[in-house]
Amino acid sequence: MNMNVLLAALAAGIVSFFLGWLVFGIALMGYYDANMLHHEGLMKADPNMIGLVLSNLAGGAAIAYVVWKAGARTAMAGFLPACIIGLLFATSYDLFNASFMMMYKTRTIIVVDILLNGAFGGVLGMVAGMVLGMGKKEGA
Repeated sequence: MNMNVLLAALAAGIVSFFLGWLVFGIALMGYYDANMLHHEGLMKADPNMIGLVLSNLAGGAAIAYVVWKAGARTAMAGFLPACIIGLLFATSYDLFNASFMMMYKTRTIIVVDILLNGAFGGVLGMVAGMVLGMGKKEGA
């Protein structure tokens, strides 16, 4: 692992924070709210921002590591491995929660969340791939 991987992790983590806020916190907030069950005391009135930032940085680091190990050094090369990881982790998370908790009103929200998180991971992979390819000299 080198400095470029750490920079890719940081860049992917920052993009994850802001893109997540835009997609999940603004654009699809109503959709998620309408399709999730609500339980008294489950959600905090104000999120723990330090935990949220650290969570996004850890996710960015995971994506950057996968993209680095896949040898991706461009945005397009970083998309697919990160998209696959996003799909698999969302599938694992959503099916686990559906198995143990009364969290979702419909199965449709599970499918939407899995696909959305796959695309989200792919975008983070593109960022990581671009950063990993920075400074790379073109071969003759």
